[in-house]
Amino acid sequence: MAIELRDRTVGYNELPKAFTFEGVNIQWEKGTWEFQHPELGRTIKSTYSILNPLYWNEIAERFKKGETAAVFMLGNFGVVKKLESSEWEDSKHEGSADALFDKVKKRPRQQNFVALAHPEDMIDIINVDRIDKEFRNQLRFPGGRERLYPGPLHIILPVRDKSLVNKALIREEDKTIAVFWANHFAFEGLVEAARRKIKHGILGGGSLNIHGKEPCYNKSELYQEMADQKDWLEEIDFIVFDDIVELADVGRSHTMMRYSGREPELVRLGSLSRAKIENSTGRTMTVPSDLRYASSKTPYTDEFNLIADRKVEEALSRVDRFRFYISSTVNSLVRK
Repeated sequence: MAIELRDRTVGYNELPKAFTFEGVNIQWEKGTWEFQHPELGRTIKSTYSILNPLYWNEIAERFKKGETAAVFMLGNFGVVKKLESSEWEDSKHEGSADALFDKVKKRPRQQNFVALAHPEDMIDIINVDRIDKEFRNQLRFPGGRERLYPGPLHIILPVRDKSLVNKALIREEDKTIAVFWANHFAFEGLVEAARRKIKHGILGGGSLNIHGKEPCYNKSELYQEMADQKDWLEEIDFIVFDDIVELADVGRSHTMMRYSGREPELVRLGSLSRAKIENSTGRTMTVPSDLRYASSKTPYTDEFNLIADRKVEEALSRVDRFRFYISSTVNSLVRK
């Protein structure tokens, strides 16, 4: 396989074994991307499929060691890394988020990153006492927290203890933290594997783009961008694909909501519409006059918002069917 990259052709090295599920060509085995950079020379990066549970522990171990990954995050590629708790980080006199700010995203440190935390773990880092009492009980129970996520979504909540999480995850203005989650078995499995290995922090990150620019919505765009970005080639250690969701072509970053007042507030509109979230949670959202919009390949109209909802729903349904499929066939796939 090759990609036309401006004035030259470059190729993937060691094409991994793959198979097709419902018309989607899925990478199954670990592979590599090879780059030729004028300053760095030949550079090789490992590639994985988030859909293959056999690699979750290996990926989690790399996160534990402090490595950084480009991960397809249900709409576009993001950057993910272990961000150590402030207390632990201070004791080592180094910042685990420094490279994300300075070399990957290249953005001001006032713009915090997002935590990737299982809803069961959210209770350890959020302050439910700062949340309206009508909503508080829902957050006290794991099932209630999981129902907040009808799909890929950022939820802003009051942070409990700033020493428990990296300062790069905290918005200092209102002492809140944004938590990303999605009803996706492979994303959940990978985060769970990392959760078991990481003792002094949690996974965190954001969309993979230079500040002010669009993120990459597919592998070809990411390959081209990495080939041209020396800092990315130096800082990003491996790549994690999600062929099922990528093929759905959601083409948007994620919606962001705030749960710190009497009613949920829509902060940023993205791949999940207001109607979709309200129907799933049963709660009416307020919409600020300065509503923000996530990166998107399509305009924010009622028509395209419904299309994005449908793409997310169909992608997650196919992911769920794939989960049942591999539960019975994984051994035969590995032997091929």
